[in-house]
Amino acid sequence: IERVALFKIARTNIWLKKYQDAISTYQQLLALRLSEEDRAIANIGLKNAQDNLHLTEENNKNELALGDTTAAQEKPVEALNHYK
Repeated sequence: IERVALFKIARTNIWLKKYQDAISTYQQLLALRLSEEDRAIANIGLKNAQDNLHLTEENNKNELALGDTTAAQEKPVEALNHYK
């Protein structure tokens, strides 16, 4: 039951875009004694969460840079949109 619950929690965290929480949950799963199939599914989920976290972090950095650029160009409304 714990295994099933952890899989559901991890998938829900990805759906909610809580990638760090999903990574932690998949790591908990991988610490359990799993079948080969479950281990493969958990590894795929972990990689998916890590990839999404990386993309989100990169997008956030890009938005901040765009906000800084537009703020320097004295476009405060546009800058605020990038900072949101």
